[in-house]
Amino acid sequence: MLLLRSLPLILPYDVMDYLIGSCNLHIEEELINQFWSHLDSVEDSWALSTREFRKAVGDKVIPLGFYGDEACMGLVTDPYNQIYGLFMSVVLFRPTSTRMSRYLLFSVDSHRIHSVEETFFPVLEQITASFNRLSNEGVHGRHFLVSEIRGDQSFFKYLFKHESWWRSTNVCFRCKATTRPTNLNYCVYESNDGWNSTCRSTFEFIRDELPHDKLCSLGFALFENYICICGTLLLEESMLISYGFTSHMVPLHLPRQSTSFPSRFPSSKLHHLRRI
Repeated sequence: MLLLRSLPLILPYDVMDYLIGSCNLHIEEELINQFWSHLDSVEDSWALSTREFRKAVGDKVIPLGFYGDEACMGLVTDPYNQIYGLFMSVVLFRPTSTRMSRYLLFSVDSHRIHSVEETFFPVLEQITASFNRLSNEGVHGRHFLVSEIRGDQSFFKYLFKHESWWRSTNVCFRCKATTRPTNLNYCVYESNDGWNSTCRSTFEFIRDELPHDKLCSLGFALFENYICICGTLLLEESMLISYGFTSHMVPLHLPRQSTSFPSRFPSSKLHHLRRI
């Protein structure tokens, strides 16, 4: 049985509005120029596809990152209690403490995810729309583009539902590498007709690997000019407010069970999680 419950979500637009408007975050224009100039010089396909957009907005476009991951609450004390999180980052902002450059957007206990479609996709849809708003409207006179999507294979499998991944016979979604004893075996490197000759284009990836239904629109949006997604940390609602971010409540379908941690998780250890 499912339970409709609202969980907090921080949108990328609100994060950048706060960082630039309240924290006076500033990225040197020379650094931004170097970033795009390098990608243009090596004819990076994504950079080339966004060149006209960057010219149209008439300013220095700041690249953003998105990250998704699942982590154990305690590798030794409780390896089976896991939490899923989505983060964003400002790619060219590199403070002394790396933690200061990662911003939690959403987190949920893994055991509370009923299905990707009903629990995760509503969150990703709103994050996508917010990234689009940063690209199209900008904030404080600056525009943004998502330049990187990071996460473990489990995250990308969650997102795209592609056929090939490391637990399958066909181990790679970017090519036709396989575990079978053929010329396409992933261990065979020196072969003219090996897996390295079967790299998929974006079109081939969509055609061969993606399902024809039940795909989050974010998955398709990622192949357009300026979109992205991604992370994982647990923060209290009060901490989110103290940082100046506005928390939105998103209605999601969750399994009908206690909202507290599983009983096998010692209550004496909960305070450690608050300070991750």
